[in-house]
Amino acid sequence: MFKKGKFLLLVLAMALISTTVVVAQDDYENGYEPGITVTIFHTNDVHGRFLPSNTAIGIDTIAAIRNYYAPNAILVDAGDTFHGLPFATLNRGLDIVELMNAAGYSLFTPGNHDFNFGTDRLLELEAAADFDFISANVYRDGELLFDDIAIRGINGVTIGFFGLAHPSTAYLTNPNNVAGVSFADPIEAAGRSVALLQEMDVDVIVGLAHLGSGARSDYRIDGFAIAVAEAVAGIDIIIDGHSHNLHDGGLLVGDTLIVQAGDHGRYLGRVDIIVYEGEVQSIVASAISQEYATENFEPDAYIQALIEDIQVRQSEIMDVVVGYLPATLYADYIRSQEMPIGNLIADAVRFAAGTELAFTNGGGIRDVLPAGDITKGNIVSVLPFGNYIVTLEVTPAVLAAALENGVSALPGGGRFPQVSGFSFVFNPDAEEGYRVLAIYVDGESLDLTDETTTFTLATNNFIAAGGDAYTMFVDLPILMELGNLDEMLIAYIPYADLENLSVEGRIVESGVVIEIEMPVLPETDEVEVIVEVVEIVEVADVSEIVLAGTGSAIVANCWFLNVRTRGSAYANIIGYLRAGDVVSVLDSTAWGWYKIQTPYITGWVFGRYLEMN
Repeated sequence: MFKKGKFLLLVLAMALISTTVVVAQDDYENGYEPGITVTIFHTNDVHGRFLPSNTAIGIDTIAAIRNYYAPNAILVDAGDTFHGLPFATLNRGLDIVELMNAAGYSLFTPGNHDFNFGTDRLLELEAAADFDFISANVYRDGELLFDDIAIRGINGVTIGFFGLAHPSTAYLTNPNNVAGVSFADPIEAAGRSVALLQEMDVDVIVGLAHLGSGARSDYRIDGFAIAVAEAVAGIDIIIDGHSHNLHDGGLLVGDTLIVQAGDHGRYLGRVDIIVYEGEVQSIVASAISQEYATENFEPDAYIQALIEDIQVRQSEIMDVVVGYLPATLYADYIRSQEMPIGNLIADAVRFAAGTELAFTNGGGIRDVLPAGDITKGNIVSVLPFGNYIVTLEVTPAVLAAALENGVSALPGGGRFPQVSGFSFVFNPDAEEGYRVLAIYVDGESLDLTDETTTFTLATNNFIAAGGDAYTMFVDLPILMELGNLDEMLIAYIPYADLENLSVEGRIVESGVVIEIEMPVLPETDEVEVIVEVVEIVEVADVSEIVLAGTGSAIVANCWFLNVRTRGSAYANIIGYLRAGDVVSVLDSTAWGWYKIQTPYITGWVFGRYLEMN
């Protein structure tokens, strides 16, 4: 319900952020003629973010807004809806359909990510939906997969809708998801649909499209919706998605107004259409922000209760066991060094994508993976953001630039990479632009300036979009888009060697410089070379050696333990210990660091991984 005393504010706000576009108007010499106003509310690229948050409006409030303006309003969605956050993916989109049913959605056109569960699952979601799926350019076995058009009558006004899918969906999702499915030219499909709707003598023609209409906020520039508007006459409005733009006042292309409501539920798009005697008089496009919506509308109580019910049901899914982990994988230093959990996730990304190389940002790995049964809930806690895998083609020069950025924010930068398929050496204290010293693929050192050789690389969409300052990827074409990181890790676990996860030397920190003062040698033509012969003595088993100190301890709860030059996560690594190694503890700090000694090495380790004898 609309909050009392706020209606005037809403009208004023709409006036401030709206642009009126006269699309069709006869010559009214006597001034404005009254007409019927109908409203289309629209969402796009929500990616499962239908729960209310400090950035998303929430489907409970979207429903309240739509209900307030009913019966002269309808609610539609322009795709990339069922796949995204774990809330959407845990039940493979069905919980999102249930919420959209309750909110009163009327129409939907699939986006490329809506095929991520496979075409058959998308058809199952259509069967469960109380709203219509439409797309005029998606075919399977020569037949339209969905209805191409739909008619809606609102207060005596007939609105004809047609749907359009992005033609690149065939490869943007995993090809297995769209086997046997083809995506036809959207311009030709739009032309046929408009002709059909004109024959039906509708008052307003609206394209519901997942095409893109401008510079995307992350990594792509798409203009398919603009191309359709330029090529096909007779379209009054295109409600668009895919490019994540906020066209709050609309984008006028010829006589067609293109609208789009950003992404991730931050805005609810609104289009007010005035029709008089079957003719469109004006179209006003606007956008309702999360802040305005939550301040002025009470969330729908029924949908709030439904959300709570779904969350209870999903808690059972979270308890499903997907594997067994012998030892806890910690993420304490995931933002500054190679970690076994980072290797596992990076390997899962490369495995899912089938690429030569892969990496992901340490800042996206948010929790430990505890020893014992691994549940879906554990995986979601580790990878909670709903980021999905994308593949790119990169040169060694681009990869070097990416890694240079990855190690540029130490200590503790979230951009620090965890890698698979290659290794690299860096010096965090080196001059900017020269921190990455070497990159190795299959044991071969790459030329860091090579702009010709190419490798396929898998990463997440946040990085590919330029997130964490990975701007070197922004202009690279996306080869393929795959499922979420959490889904891919769950799929990879049965194939992973969970008993032997370790630090493997994929990321090596170098740059410890030891300055030695050389003696001044006398000037002579003959220099005596003295070679000192060092006797190699066989050392007894470590467990049998007792060294002086404050006590002894055993390495536990990890496979490999870094030994550092000093008690800091950002100190240089000088060696490793393995689970079960016995050490002498010489000193400790209040911050949990222990100075240890073995017959081979003396340095500092984090005490969490030691058990005192």
